[in-house]
Amino acid sequence: MSEVHWKTAREWALCKLDTLPSSQQNIHALVKRENWQSLGDEFARKRAGRGGGWEYHLHCLPKAAQEDFLNRDRIKRKSAELAKTKKKETQIVAQRSEDLTARQSLILQSRAMILREIERREIVDGTSRRQTILKLISEFDSDRDLPQDLRVLSDSLFQSALNASGRGNKLSRSQIYDWIKLRSEGGVAALAPKLTRKKQGAPAYLNQFLRFYCVPSKPTIAEALRYYGESLEDPQAAPSYDQITRALKQLKGTASWLDAHRGREGALALKARLAF
Repeated sequence: MSEVHWKTAREWALCKLDTLPSSQQNIHALVKRENWQSLGDEFARKRAGRGGGWEYHLHCLPKAAQEDFLNRDRIKRKSAELAKTKKKETQIVAQRSEDLTARQSLILQSRAMILREIERREIVDGTSRRQTILKLISEFDSDRDLPQDLRVLSDSLFQSALNASGRGNKLSRSQIYDWIKLRSEGGVAALAPKLTRKKQGAPAYLNQFLRFYCVPSKPTIAEALRYYGESLEDPQAAPSYDQITRALKQLKGTASWLDAHRGREGALALKARLAF
């Protein structure tokens, strides 16, 4: 028998279980009325050690109280397991992020958070996975039309739901089941999206151009290109406007994406760009 199932009258009162008296005096009255001490060693025993007294097994309690205790114990154990998993996954995500673009890393972290929230709700609410997923999607869809202070989801969870799909800012049941399968087969790192195309290295002239483009005055591409051309010994050697715009677009989805905006924008604006 598990020792957590044995408690004194005072300890059972402190549990405040369903249908069970919440004071030590009333628990003692229940013990006397139902004569728990005469039920045998499997139900009542003398407490060992200093102080003495009696301990009563969980099975002495009303059925509703037993179920309440067992459910709380299950939640406690499962939550502890989930906390360990979260810690381990957080370490893996941090290591994996070093090899990912900023966008891939954001989506990986968002998907991992969504799946952990689904597992947490399954534990706490006792609902099926399908019910849990549908409820989460429903809350997200409703929250999209509400101001921040009226949303059901926490800010971090709402942002994760926005970022997790990587396309369209929507959640669907099929998407989430795909993520569950990916994590089951390849671990949390498998939640990172694959690049849709091979990213080519930035042309050599781009870094020089960014020196004129990434400044607080926020010049247009054309203006920055003109300043860049004027800095060259041979202005004709400067790239064309189309070459520059193509090179900037190639930075999207790479670790250098923010480089095209750093110096032009503040920290909050740069952080917002991580979602795109």
